[in-house]
Amino acid sequence: MHVHFYVAQLTLGGIETYVTRVSEALHKAGHRISVTVVKDELDNGLLARLQAVAEVNVLEKFSRVSLIILSPPPIAPTVDLVFATGRTSFFFASQAASRTLRPLRLVCGVFWQNEFLPNNASELFRRSSMALLRQLGPNNIVFCTEGCRDQHAAATENSWGHAKVSPLLVNLPPAAKGARLRRTPADRLRIISVGRYVRFKSYNLYMPGVVRELLDRGVAVEWAVFGAGAAQDEMRKRVIESAVQDAVTINGSVTYANYPELLAQADLYIGAGTTLIEASAAGIPAIIALDDSTAPETPGFFFENKGYYTSDASDSGRLVAVADLIENFSRLALDERTRLRSLSRAASERYSIANAEQEFQRIRQDAREAVIPYPQINWGNEGIREILKRLRAAQ
Repeated sequence: MHVHFYVAQLTLGGIETYVTRVSEALHKAGHRISVTVVKDELDNGLLARLQAVAEVNVLEKFSRVSLIILSPPPIAPTVDLVFATGRTSFFFASQAASRTLRPLRLVCGVFWQNEFLPNNASELFRRSSMALLRQLGPNNIVFCTEGCRDQHAAATENSWGHAKVSPLLVNLPPAAKGARLRRTPADRLRIISVGRYVRFKSYNLYMPGVVRELLDRGVAVEWAVFGAGAAQDEMRKRVIESAVQDAVTINGSVTYANYPELLAQADLYIGAGTTLIEASAAGIPAIIALDDSTAPETPGFFFENKGYYTSDASDSGRLVAVADLIENFSRLALDERTRLRSLSRAASERYSIANAEQEFQRIRQDAREAVIPYPQINWGNEGIREILKRLRAAQ
């Protein structure tokens, strides 16, 4: 099987590391992999890993200012499955597929609960991608969580309600050493987060207030967050407003090679996506952080959800205050914390990268083969707004 992935960029994020891990696993199983990176935004470590197992093409003509590549190369005749990883990469994958002039299995992975919903993204690419997805049908859409599928099903009159869910697959790390289990009563409860500093990852903005509330309740706590992104200045402002400078540290990005070391010093994790799963796999009780949340609430711990939920609410609909969940955890005895560590690790096993070949064979088998039409763009007001937005971002 020859799988061709399309990714918008190759920075250190959940989608990019997912594609890297899956590419490595499929290559190890004897499959051929190729990857097209749309934007010239690269993490050298991820690029090196991909180049070791895949043919990698970076569309260097695409920049923050430009909107469209006039002649993306067509899909190679040996490709069995084209897998795009979101709105932007799907647009460019469909451009390339339309120039191939043969039936293709083009599949779009949806990794964010608002990926194709109105007013939550670039309308320029969203509308054209949405129109093509409606033509292809639900067999050519793969959601990473059930909540993500539910959100889009509600917006499409349930026409996507039966699309498949394929979980975010991770390399399950060894159990953390558990040094924090030996903490003394004087030690602060240490919470960590790793992820991009973007506003839709709402915990970036509400956690300083949660830490303030916990300190006021008498809970000794600290939060260390690692990442990079446009929301960093707003995060620092909230730390100052909450007067928690001595309990919150906003750090730069961390490599995945150093992630196990961070987890070994954590009592709790709060976040979403692949790092949430990896923390749980290491035996760290992980709190699900809802994307685009208006309040510091959570469905609970990762191990409590029976379906595939990593950044969205479960089918139970139960939400609890993040501060309450952390305070209750802080009161637990050592043996109960040990039990939660075991539950966390067990819950991660169905997300193992060992399932990659089975998952992608299933995706390929279910996808509808079709001749892909050239994606159409309405270059009116939406195009002008998009150009202005990208010009501002490039300054």
